[in-house]
Amino acid sequence: MIRRLDYSTKDELQEDHPLFAAHADDYMQFAPAAAVYGLNLLGIKGKHSLLDATGLYVLSSAIMGGSVTALKKATHRLRPNGSGYTSFPSGHTANAFAAAEFLKQEYKDVSPWYGYAGYTVAIANLVYSERITINIGLAMWLQGRDLVFFLLNCRTCYILN
Repeated sequence: MIRRLDYSTKDELQEDHPLFAAHADDYMQFAPAAAVYGLNLLGIKGKHSLLDATGLYVLSSAIMGGSVTALKKATHRLRPNGSGYTSFPSGHTANAFAAAEFLKQEYKDVSPWYGYAGYTVAIANLVYSERITINIGLAMWLQGRDLVFFLLNCRTCYILN
């Protein structure tokens, strides 16, 4: 049933937007993390030194990346365009939520609005064209995988802090 939904969604999008191609999500996924460095350059200091914050982000990203890779191998879901068996879970979405949690953890004591902004970008990355629209991912991302990575990233940041 889910595979039928995957392909019918892809077919509808291709029918309505045959020339659509978007790459903003390739950059948006890292925007919240880049904001940590931008805020530091503007003199707004976060919870950790820039070096420590970078170390935490690299470690969190490594844990998240390993989890995504393991799940991609375990689920072995074919992309609708046939380019490979790595459609689930979404690395873009996992990166976006990891970066948002990084921003939130660094600046939550300064203002909660930094965290809200980071998650707004992560959600925008998810909704914008999150791989369905550009014929790479599957509709299955709607089935809750992003919540799993959100919780995993929250737990990782909690442990590291």
